[in-house]
Amino acid sequence: MAKNNVVLIPVDSVSEHSRAVILHALKHNVQPDDVVEVLHIIKPSLFAALKTSYEHREIDEITQQFTGFIKDIVQSSGVSNKISLNVLHGDAKGYIMMEINERSPRLVVMGAHAHGVLPGTGSITGYVSQRSPCPVLVLPHTVSSVESAAGSVPIAA
Repeated sequence: MAKNNVVLIPVDSVSEHSRAVILHALKHNVQPDDVVEVLHIIKPSLFAALKTSYEHREIDEITQQFTGFIKDIVQSSGVSNKISLNVLHGDAKGYIMMEINERSPRLVVMGAHAHGVLPGTGSITGYVSQRSPCPVLVLPHTVSSVESAAGSVPIAA
């Protein structure tokens, strides 16, 4: 698989932890010629599975919220890279691996949650890091406190 100048950052929520992961990646892992793809995957709910109109409305609402969230992060980071957003509804493992296989990123940056048998190796993070043909940087859940201590602007509630 040929690598290109894409950095993929999958996140699972609009949260302080996701903000810290994205900000850390932009400040420390993204090079000037990189294209950044932020991938937000929404877990399907039982109701959404029954009503596709609900799923589309939910995706539209979350996409609007996520767009503002990303704009704030990019502005505070000072980077000028091209950044694309992709909001999907479904299986996170499958979508992340599909994006990796289609985009051939040079790097995937993921955050790890503090729960599980081994913190930082949750099912999605572990799955992707073990199967990805490109490097995967897993940032611990403590990256939130490190980025906040570095003077980052917290997300608005």
